[in-house]
Amino acid sequence: MSKEKLVVVNAPAGRFVTSLTVPLSERASKVTLVFRSKEGHQQFQISHENKKWFPGRRLPENVYSTDDEGLPGTIAEADVLIIVPPARVFRGYYQSIYPYIERSRFAKEGFIVIGSKGLEEGTDLRMSEIVK
Repeated sequence: MSKEKLVVVNAPAGRFVTSLTVPLSERASKVTLVFRSKEGHQQFQISHENKKWFPGRRLPENVYSTDDEGLPGTIAEADVLIIVPPARVFRGYYQSIYPYIERSRFAKEGFIVIGSKGLEEGTDLRMSEIVK
C-alpha cells in the first residue's frame, strides 16, 4: 500500500489536531498541519513543534506546516483532506476552503474526513450534512 499525503485542516492548529499528526505520520508520506496564523506556521518552520500546545515536543520529520495562504496548493497535492474545526465555526470555515476543494480533484474524487464533533447550533445538522 502506498503512503498517502494528508492535509489536516483545523481552525486553529490546536492540541487535538496537532496530536493527530503523530499517528497519521506513521501511515502517510507527508502530513501537513494548517495553521490559521502566519506566526504559528513560521514558528513551526523554525522549531518543528507547535509551541502553543506542545512546547518542547518536536513532531515527526514528515509533518509539515502551512498557513491559509498556502492552503490552495496544499489541498491540490493532498490525497486525503482531514477537516477538524470546532462545530461552532465549521460551516464558515468549510465555506472559506470550499473554493480550493472545488478547484482541486477533491470535487470529483476526493476523500475528505470530518473530525469535528457535535451538531451545528441552530440547525442540529451533523458536519457531514453541512458538507453535502
